[in-house]
Amino acid sequence: MLKSAYAPYDSQDGARYLVETLWPEGVDTYYLSPYKWVQELAPSYDMKEMALWRNWTREKFQDEYKKELQEPHRRHWFDRIIIEAREGPVTLLHRSHKKENAILPEDATVYYLREFL
Repeated sequence: MLKSAYAPYDSQDGARYLVETLWPEGVDTYYLSPYKWVQELAPSYDMKEMALWRNWTREKFQDEYKKELQEPHRRHWFDRIIIEAREGPVTLLHRSHKKENAILPEDATVYYLREFL
């Protein structure tokens, strides 16, 4: 499930992962609890810059992001979330203010991560 970091905690959330490189502006740490901040699962800053600079298509971005997720330090967290998802609900938190059903790839890169999982 995708959820804005600005939305309140819900008991249906299960394991919560903030998968952004930057902290959500104006959000206090205790507001997200319980959560794990896993920056390793967010696309790298360099990749995002390259995507903007070269005007990548969604498909190109998705392909490059998949490659990044194969790096050992990223793959560890990816596999961990898969295991937790088998045991119960997992919520991926993002910095956008949009609600889950309105989130699009251009709003939050966590959209792609959900698709990969």
